[in-house]
Amino acid sequence: MTILLFGAEGQLGRELAVSLAALGPVTALCRSHVDLRTPLAAAAVIRSSRPQFVVNAAGYTNVDAAESEPELAQRINGDAVGEIAEACSSCGSHLLHFSTDYVFAGTGTAPHREEDPVGPLNAYGRSKLEGERQAMNAGCQLTILRTSWLHAPRGKNFIRTVLALAQTRHEISVVSDQFGAPTSARWLADIASHIARRSLAGDRPTPRVLHATSRGSASWHEVAQTALAIAVEAGMPSLIAKHSITPITSSQLRSPAVRPLNSRLSIETLESTLGFECQAWIDGVRETAYAIARESLS
Repeated sequence: MTILLFGAEGQLGRELAVSLAALGPVTALCRSHVDLRTPLAAAAVIRSSRPQFVVNAAGYTNVDAAESEPELAQRINGDAVGEIAEACSSCGSHLLHFSTDYVFAGTGTAPHREEDPVGPLNAYGRSKLEGERQAMNAGCQLTILRTSWLHAPRGKNFIRTVLALAQTRHEISVVSDQFGAPTSARWLADIASHIARRSLAGDRPTPRVLHATSRGSASWHEVAQTALAIAVEAGMPSLIAKHSITPITSSQLRSPAVRPLNSRLSIETLESTLGFECQAWIDGVRETAYAIARESLS
């Protein structure tokens, strides 16, 4: 069995490289190996190596920057995904691709189901939706995992940012009207590996799109408070107290890209398809915050 991984340098890619290695040989490629900005670069690798399973964890992820670079976001998150999917189709490879809650407009309070109408609010969301569309039109064996609010002990993410600021500032402000499920990159990599294991054994999931997030939801403000409390308990020094994280609204943030207020995704289909319960969001946050805190003390 052969597995090809794109985006191995990202926070999810690093976890995938470890998790997938238990299944067999993994060719883990970073941007220095394959640059998705270059047309057909990734497709050429697939056609030359003809892997059984392809995981695409690469992407343009700077949501605010995408507002001023929509063509680049479209190239990496949209067109390159279509090229990868077409190459997988011609080689008989199963493609596992990661997408986002940002394909939805984020209205209401109920978790979005896989079949709900999409309506991205920003350039990043539109580029990710285009990647989904092109992948589904390519005719390959395909699984798309939509996820949200990824975090890990390494890489750039919200929890790392909050805990770093807590060591240099006496007060920070965090949005309190956006709700979603903070999702551990390590847990998500294990989900991907479970799907890969089943696929390599000839058992491929029927749904082409699955929502894969932690169980439950919280606001960014609640996540920040929780992560800080855990890190401080683990011994990390902090200049701010939990109550010194000020809640603000999305309109007060004034970021270039509009974010959905409701990023909740329904995980019912994932759990019924794979046959187990998703991790609670607070458990994943606890693992990440604790690891960051211990690293700060070393």
